[in-house]
Parts: sequence; structure tokens; C-alpha cells
Amino acid sequence: MRRPWLWRPAWYRDFLLREVPKGGTGAEIGVYRGDFSARLLRVTRPRRLYLVDPWKRTPEAGSHIWGSTSDQVRLDRWCDSVRQRYSNRGEIRVERCTSIEFASGISDASLDWVYLDGDHRAPSVLADLEVYWPKLRPGGLLMGDDFGRRHSWFADGVTVGVNRFVEARGLAAEFPGRHQFRIRRP
Repeated sequence: MRRPWLWRPAWYRDFLLREVPKGGTGAEIGVYRGDFSARLLRVTRPRRLYLVDPWKRTPEAGSHIWGSTSDQVRLDRWCDSVRQRYSNRGEIRVERCTSIEFASGISDASLDWVYLDGDHRAPSVLADLEVYWPKLRPGGLLMGDDFGRRHSWFADGVTVGVNRFVEARGLAAEFPGRHQFRIRRP
């Protein structure tokens, strides 16, 4: 049986994606099986889209993180499936690495937007926000999922991480609904 908060229709986050400039360069952090990646392509029509996920089981992840209850063979299959699914799309680059590893290899001010849906624990969310902030061009968007999920397995780490990030920088985050957040770079 699916948990009601896990299942969402495919268009669930389209309202947020419509604000992304068409033809830009973006990154999806936390790809899982690549279904949301298809929505990103359809709605944002990017010039370049990086799909970033380690697809790696780690002992420190605990039993609730996506994929951690799956064996590594299954995670490898998911990665292979995403690579195959998007192999004929020249604008897509599938990057099998951590979000921090990927960010270290790209230039500052090279992305128009980043959608964060990776590790939901507060320290990881904060680290992702900090590392991707300089990667955004002026006017770029940092967006993400699962804000305000107080009774979640990740102890509302997204909310904690986002709030710490904006408070430390004197920024304003927006929460347009459906557990989404966005922060615009001035």
C-alpha cells in the first residue's frame, strides 16, 4: 500500500516549474527513477539538464532514505534505467555522484535553476543550499520538495535546512504550496 503523501500525480509540481526560464541550464539533485526528470524536461524545456544522484547505498543513510532499503544491485539498475531512458536526449547529462561532488565540478554562475530533492536530513539540505547558491546566475532559482513535512522520517530536515540557510544570509524564501520552496538569487 502506498502512503498517501508519497503518491502524487505527475503534474503535482508543474506550477513551480512554469516559473523556470525556458531554454536554461538546470540540475535535478536526487533523481531516483527519473520520473520527475521527464516533467522537468516537458515543462522547462532546458538547453542543458544535469540529473545528479549517487544511486549508492550508504550505511549512515539509515533505513528510511530512498534506496537505502534496496540492495546496491537494484540501485545500479535504477541508474542504468535512467541512463537508458535519456540516452537519446543530447541536452541531458546523467551524473552518478553526490550533489557536493557534482557542484565541485561546475563553474559558479553556470546554472539558471536547481531542484533539490536529495538527502532530506537538515545538515545535507543546508550543505546543498550552500554549495549550489554560488552556482546560480543572478535571478536563478533554488527550488525543492518536502518543505513543511513535520511528521516525516527525515524529521522535517528540509524545513530546518532551508530556514537556517535563509536566516544566515538574510534572504527570503517562498513557499508556494504543495510542500515546495523556492529561493531566488538577487
